Amino acid sequence: MAFGGGFALGGLGVLLHNLPLLYLGFGVLAGTGIGLSYVPPVATLLRWFPDRRGMATGLTLMGFGGGALVSTPYMTWLIERFRRAPEYLGNVADVQTVKEGGRRFVELGGELREVVVAKASDIAQLNMPDLQEGVFFLLLLSTASC
Repeated sequence: MAFGGGFALGGLGVLLHNLPLLYLGFGVLAGTGIGLSYVPPVATLLRWFPDRRGMATGLTLMGFGGGALVSTPYMTWLIERFRRAPEYLGNVADVQTVKEGGRRFVELGGELREVVVAKASDIAQLNMPDLQEGVFFLLLLSTASC
């Protein structure tokens, strides 16, 4: 409960651009949840196998690592399935942006829409070779795009 709730709270912090909420969710709550789910199996296995403490700890680590082994291909498929390039607005010099509260916006149809400015160094780190340096609409998850 704490682990999943921490991820949900951390995700809300990302959505709201609230760093303390992100730290509270991912750091405190999710960290507490993973600690609560890791320590009891180790302690139990150490009591079951007092003469084989290394094996007991290794089995627990193997169980936690096995989760990554199983979930990695699924997560890779999900990323490939739902990944889409952000909408390009133009060069930084050509797009008029408004800054409010540390966030950048573009006025479109009388409405402010949040944007991000991507430099060439930022784009080089992505696995999307078609992108170029400039201003992009901030992508928000919606069920319509799925």
